[in-house]
Parts: sequence; C-alpha cells; structure tokens
Amino acid sequence: TLPVGVPLLLPAEYAPLAEAVDRALVATGAERLAAEPTAVFSTIHVDTHGEPRVLFVVNPSESAVEAVVLAPRVRSARDALTSEDVLVTGEHVVVSIEKHSVRMLELASSS
Repeated sequence: TLPVGVPLLLPAEYAPLAEAVDRALVATGAERLAAEPTAVFSTIHVDTHGEPRVLFVVNPSESAVEAVVLAPRVRSARDALTSEDVLVTGEHVVVSIEKHSVRMLELASSS
C-alpha cells in the first residue's frame, strides 16, 4: 500500500503533476535533490548501507530537457529500462528527458 498522500495514478497536466510530486515527497519523507532546469524533480534512493542505488528524474514540463541533477557519491549511472549509459560529471548526473516523462537510473557509488 502507498503512504497517505502518494497517488496511485498521476495526472498528465503540469500543475496537478507538480502538486502530486510535492505531496508524495512530503508523505514519504524523500528529499528533492537540486536539479536544473527547475521544472525537473528528482529523488535518490539508497540501500540499507546508505549507498545511492536509484535516481528518479521527473520532467512534468511541456518540453524535452537536458537535466543536471545533484547526485553525491555517484560514479556511474545507467537507464534501468534501456541500459543506456548516462553521463556523470563530478557530483552531477546529466540526462536527457522527454516532456511528461520519468527516467529511472541505476547508480553505482564511489565508496
């Protein structure tokens, strides 16, 4: 079951989608990572040892974007669905993301 405040289905329109993501972040206690452009949402999930393992990047906007997301301790990233390698530079992941879509990235950490 989902925590209270986390919707099972997400709306397609930007404003309601952004509100749903904000409510889900609050309900689950997840932190929003710094990301550019500001329309992009992201969250990182860690394993039981605190190592980053999965990064979700959400683009609810009307345009495809190249997102730059803060991802400390990440040394490599790969799209979980397509196996595409994704650029990691310093502490940032750089990923192209279509409008109204989500990318789920598998991570390998540097520790």
